[in-house]
Amino acid sequence: MPPTYRSTGAGSRAAVLDPASLPGSDRRLEVYVIYTDVPATLAALRAAGELASQLHAKIHLLVPHVVPYPRPLESPAVSFEFIENRFRTLAGGQSVETDVQVCLCRDRKEHLISALTPNCVAVLGEKTRHWGPRWLGRWLPGKERKLAKALERRGVHVVLVSV
Repeated sequence: MPPTYRSTGAGSRAAVLDPASLPGSDRRLEVYVIYTDVPATLAALRAAGELASQLHAKIHLLVPHVVPYPRPLESPAVSFEFIENRFRTLAGGQSVETDVQVCLCRDRKEHLISALTPNCVAVLGEKTRHWGPRWLGRWLPGKERKLAKALERRGVHVVLVSV
């Protein structure tokens, strides 16, 4: 049985693959939102919510929390429960099922590269940084764009949301 597609809305020319029509696909699609900072992550959560509702997917908010080397990895400076509750509150306003995953790590980029599998979808919020007169349209790539490029080299499908 071939996969089926459904329209994304009235008058839309785009169609979305219906994941339930794929053979042997009894699991839901997953969309990963990577925490960068609060405003950018909120924008990424909104975009991921729209995407996940169209695809009947689940959202995972990945929060890599860097623990500096003098401290043991198991004991960050801030309690793990406090960090987790903070991000559960941040993700609480979603209409789509959202899971918060706080990860204690030494290197944020390396952890995300190893945690995300190839062909998954990740949504990343970024702040646009301009230099010079705005009418020239010059912008500087920030750490979020560099992370997105590293994830794309690994095979992750990245959606950048500008704030």
